[in-house]
Amino acid sequence: MVTGISTIINKKTVLEDFSQKRDGDWTVQGAYLYYPKLNVKSQENKGIWKRNLHTGEEEMVTKELPSAIGLTLNVNPAHSQLVLSRTDSRVSDIYLAEFTEKN
Repeated sequence: MVTGISTIINKKTVLEDFSQKRDGDWTVQGAYLYYPKLNVKSQENKGIWKRNLHTGEEEMVTKELPSAIGLTLNVNPAHSQLVLSRTDSRVSDIYLAEFTEKN
């Protein structure tokens, strides 16, 4: 007998048209979803964004983008550091980026 299984009673779409190719390129930390935004009209808006899962409010975090296969993005609980990975034709690199305070 299986116990402790929850039933989903309420679900909603958080991101419309999220690319299947970027499936491993998102993470949740606290009430925020961090994800790459690529399908934008302006190159200025291309980068990693965070979305408040309660309010839907969005904010750009960095113009850096992950480019590896598998899990490529993580954020620390304090929302002050981002880990992302990139792959070129020979090697994969993992980067730790610290966020700066906004003016």
